[in-house]
Amino acid sequence: VIDVLRWSTVVVTALANGADWVEAHALPADASARAGTIGREHTFLGGERGNVALPGFDAGNSPAEYGTERVRGRAVITTTTNGTQALLAVRAAHAVFVGAFVNLDALVRALAAAAGPIMLVCAGQDGREALEDTACAGAIATALGDHGDDAGTAHARRTWDAAGRDAMRALARAPHGIALTAAGFGDDLTAAASHSRYDIVPA
Repeated sequence: VIDVLRWSTVVVTALANGADWVEAHALPADASARAGTIGREHTFLGGERGNVALPGFDAGNSPAEYGTERVRGRAVITTTTNGTQALLAVRAAHAVFVGAFVNLDALVRALAAAAGPIMLVCAGQDGREALEDTACAGAIATALGDHGDDAGTAHARRTWDAAGRDAMRALARAPHGIALTAAGFGDDLTAAASHSRYDIVPA
């Protein structure tokens, strides 16, 4: 599951910064209830709708909000517009990994070692294609050496090639990346474009 801007990047970042685990929930009320069940002193509640942090939550969906001092030793409970929904949609799969540019090399190694077919699920943006997710899927497929002729994978590879195989360029030219920058979240693009910064594959 790929949601580069920004949920996948948040998940990897939170785990790298010492979170005990990360959960995905469909609705803000579900996430809040789960945090209450575990105990708010043991949880970090993060989420957004329309790029806006949810009332009463500890953070929105910016990777910078999930630093070590905030998440270490805590369960991170999340709900977002796109990423958490994509994860929940494929929860019946044999195995599910969370991928982004920040863990691309580690993810590719995990996928190369996996048995059976691989489906790259792009979360998209409000039901539409998100070019940053498609580009990341193309980077994964390219690294895996997949030369299959299915239309989706071929489109993803072309999107990655069109960005010059440059993550920052892919994010900066994507409509969602442009919108986030305009909303004051330009630093999130820099964080999300940090190629293979972490050797972590959330599963």
